Amino acid sequence: MLSATHIELLTPGGMARARTIVINSHSWFVHVSGLDRLAGLKASGIEPRNPGATIDAVIAAALGDGSGAIVCLRPIFAFNTRPNRDYPQMLLSISNSDLPQRIGIDWSYPGSWNLVDVKQREAPEMRIDVIFAHVVQQSGSIASYDLIPAEVVRVWAKGTPENDPSKWPSLLQIAAADVSILP
Repeated sequence: MLSATHIELLTPGGMARARTIVINSHSWFVHVSGLDRLAGLKASGIEPRNPGATIDAVIAAALGDGSGAIVCLRPIFAFNTRPNRDYPQMLLSISNSDLPQRIGIDWSYPGSWNLVDVKQREAPEMRIDVIFAHVVQQSGSIASYDLIPAEVVRVWAKGTPENDPSKWPSLLQIAAADVSILP
């Protein structure tokens, strides 16, 4: 069962407060994708998809159709939640100013929603945006419910520092041969 704080984080006002606190504390957000998706990402941007997890009925009811599709993002210096896959992966980024409006707790990671309850029990007076920031820091992930346009996406390229997306080229300008493959 989701608490009142969970429900509030699913409202437009709760999402706006959550977005404000994370963009004020993080400059860049990253997303991992398969290199084989490069052409599709250039054409369509980073589209929300179901990450293979079951969405809670309360979340689905609060967000409506398409709520089971998310883009998983992490602040660049947060806990590394990079998935291990046995195919070539690339690292994409967006600046904080391009973070979509509809964001929330990444429900695809087991325990993320429980972290909200833990924080609320530890500090009942804590504002929901501060709770959100703590959960993001501990879980290392944010869910975006909206498309991220290709025009705002950068790609980690060979010869650029992994920890400085401001030096990465645009998704629309990079060739597959120039993409750095994640180890």
